[in-house]
Amino acid sequence: MGKAAGNDRTNEALQLVIMILLFTSAGLALFSGFFYFFYIPGQKDELQAQTLDANKLYELLDSRRIKQDAREIYNLRDRYLDHIKNPITKDIQQIVLDALPPLKSKVIPQTTVTKGVKGGPTELKQAVDLEEASLKEILLYITRVQQENPSILVGHLGLNRGRRGASGPGASGGDDDRWAARLEFHLFQAGGQGGAAAAGAKAAKAEKAEADPLSPEIPSG
Repeated sequence: MGKAAGNDRTNEALQLVIMILLFTSAGLALFSGFFYFFYIPGQKDELQAQTLDANKLYELLDSRRIKQDAREIYNLRDRYLDHIKNPITKDIQQIVLDALPPLKSKVIPQTTVTKGVKGGPTELKQAVDLEEASLKEILLYITRVQQENPSILVGHLGLNRGRRGASGPGASGGDDDRWAARLEFHLFQAGGQGGAAAAGAKAAKAEKAEADPLSPEIPSG
């Protein structure tokens, strides 16, 4: 009897140890699964985000980037000071017209002047219809206009396939890069300057017409 009781106690202790080991293993497995599936991926994403931020900060603090930004700021300052010393006297229509060659335009409408509300900036809008040209020539034309006055913005650019660039059953050997374009340039000026610019442009045209009565006049839209 005593021997049987001792064996029972030994078996119970052994079972207890086995259960403890099983629960410990299960706990470790759950703990490892939490780290593997939840904690580590989150830390990895956070580390990648921190690395990306560090790289961006390094780029911002890069001496070459700082020098480049400084040059751009100084260029803007020089252009501003140059604009103050040598203000642009040409009106937007004259700038658009002078930059036109070698492109051609049948009609250049009069400049549309929209006065700002309560002393706000005056908007000058100048449209131009270009005859057939390549896309590169059109973009170069826009560049010439903005070089003359960097404040002029392109508000609209519409492209239509030219007759020579048409393709289809009735076309033969057409140029795919021929476009008829309509552009709208916008220039914003401080209140009151828009009307003065338009009046100055009309006066200049009147003087030019008196000086050269045979000069062709731009059709107005």
